[in-house]
Amino acid sequence: MPRLVLFLLLLFFASFAGAEFAPGVVNHVPTKKERTKGNSIRTESLCKKNNGEWSEGKGYAICVLPYPDAGKECKNSKDCVGHCIAPITDKPVTRGTCQIDDSTNDCGRPHLENGKVIYFNCD
Repeated sequence: MPRLVLFLLLLFFASFAGAEFAPGVVNHVPTKKERTKGNSIRTESLCKKNNGEWSEGKGYAICVLPYPDAGKECKNSKDCVGHCIAPITDKPVTRGTCQIDDSTNDCGRPHLENGKVIYFNCD
């Protein structure tokens, strides 16, 4: 019986540990304003002329352009052309790095906004 009580107490306190493990983490679907805006380049030659990476697949073609401030230290996305990307760590986060390119795949990428890590859930 004492082991069961100890187990339940540990389980109870572990449920609170998740909140302390990652303070301020928010998981939500990105709003239209929060989504990375892509570019309007639709030809491979123009993409390469702008130092972009051209990708084609069945029914799509896309150009991904590098951001001029890629890798710069940031506190939130106002510091960057794109988003401020948070490092993946179990410690509190106060600084991130500016997004590398204009890839619009924001799902699962940890963004840093005003001291909070935001994971965009795009399911």
